[in-house]
Amino acid sequence: MIQTDFMVRLRERGYPGRWVQNVFNEIKYTVERPNALKPSARKNADEGPELHVLKLTHNPVWDDLDLSPIWRELEETWSDLGTGYPNFRFMASFKKPPALGDRLNTNNRNTLNTYHESIVTPV
Repeated sequence: MIQTDFMVRLRERGYPGRWVQNVFNEIKYTVERPNALKPSARKNADEGPELHVLKLTHNPVWDDLDLSPIWRELEETWSDLGTGYPNFRFMASFKKPPALGDRLNTNNRNTLNTYHESIVTPV
């Protein structure tokens, strides 16, 4: 099944198993899939609340953290300051933290580039 393959790939890329399982459990494929396949017109600015995305690097501490109080506080603060409007929608988007291998590969590439630049003689 495609869902299982996708979950396995996420795990192989370093995403925590419990977190991946929690995310997949939130999705109701029998309800979401037919709606996702329907063509939809773009929403106008007047239709519905604007979505604000908080981009974060994943940290296992956040797996069991309820972010809704933070969203409420943001909404209230923006409302008080006059910079927002009612019914803001907020969402957290998590990216995978860099693995040690990623950092070593970047460091090795930079070291090799510096070395090659030092030994190349202008012609």
